[in-house]
Amino acid sequence: AVPGRDLLLLNPDVEAPPADAVGALTGFLSARPRAAVVAPRQVGDDGRTQPSARRFPSLVAMLGSLPAAGRLGAVRRRYDDYLSPSWSDEDTRVDWVNGAAMLIRREAFDALGGWDERFFLYMEDADFCRRCARAGWEIWLLPSVRLRHDYARASSRGASVVESQARRRHIVSLVRFFSREPRMLIGRGRR
Repeated sequence: AVPGRDLLLLNPDVEAPPADAVGALTGFLSARPRAAVVAPRQVGDDGRTQPSARRFPSLVAMLGSLPAAGRLGAVRRRYDDYLSPSWSDEDTRVDWVNGAAMLIRREAFDALGGWDERFFLYMEDADFCRRCARAGWEIWLLPSVRLRHDYARASSRGASVVESQARRRHIVSLVRFFSREPRMLIGRGRR
């Protein structure tokens, strides 16, 4: 709605940020001309970090999110590695951040044609960040800025594909993402 201005995306379950948090994010973008996206650390009501900054997914990493994967050490380690950028305490360049809270440089958004509306919930943020990376832009996590995120997911771990429409949409979005990036299925195609 404001041409030429950067875009601050916040899900409705993210607490509105104070002015100094927005200032820190905008200052970060201003200081790094190749940064397309910068995201705050997302925390729950208890102050614990939520996994919001990630490496690009692979099939093994996605399988590691399933409850049975806890018994398969190598698969679980791939999933933990996939989420590991979230725990950094320093400004960190990452593969992608979830769209619940992010500041996007308008120039990058416009150059890439914005979000791909063929994604309906889930992976639209990963797709956008991947397109940014392919175009030479950077994605950053700024952990000194913390925003509270309720994070009540419709596709929670306990919901089965049969019971949860959100879980089914997540799978459809993963298929769409991997169809564009087939090398990522086997963990290739990073930056």
